[in-house]
Amino acid sequence: MLAAFGGPRGFLNVILLGLAIRFVLAPLTFNNFDVTYWVRIANMAESGVGLYGIEGYYYTSPWGTS
Repeated sequence: MLAAFGGPRGFLNVILLGLAIRFVLAPLTFNNFDVTYWVRIANMAESGVGLYGIEGYYYTSPWGTS
């Protein structure tokens, strides 16, 4: 596999190039929608409210257990 990239150094260069592209594009693709819901769910878990007790949250059994 490494021979296709010109050896270990070429493979490392491809990985670094991919990471650089990802970091440049990350701010353009970030959405705080996910973060908002994780914070909301964490607050509910701390207050003792389960996901099934809140109207509008319809999770399947493995995801909504508290």
